[in-house]
Amino acid sequence: MATSAYEWKEFLLGVDLVIHDGQYIEKDMPLKHGWGHSLISEVVDLAKCANIKMLAFYSHDPDRTDDEIDQWQQKIDNMKLDNDIFLQKKVNVSSFKQTAISKLVV
Repeated sequence: MATSAYEWKEFLLGVDLVIHDGQYIEKDMPLKHGWGHSLISEVVDLAKCANIKMLAFYSHDPDRTDDEIDQWQQKIDNMKLDNDIFLQKKVNVSSFKQTAISKLVV
């Protein structure tokens, strides 16, 4: 049985950091529905509802360009959310860790 959005919200309520995949965007659907990954917009909504302090996206669709990821970052930044949300372009553990640490140390 799948976990409901409400159950995820309750589980993540008020956490400091969530690292989540950002595999898909709306234009990828319905073709890739059920492939086991999330829509960036759905995870942003979850972060807002659950008051997640920081959300770090990784694991983007391999066909997604850096420019497209930058556009999504700009779109999220323009939302002026209370959450700190960033998209990591390259899966490099040390740079990802450094980015997260620099955002945690305020």
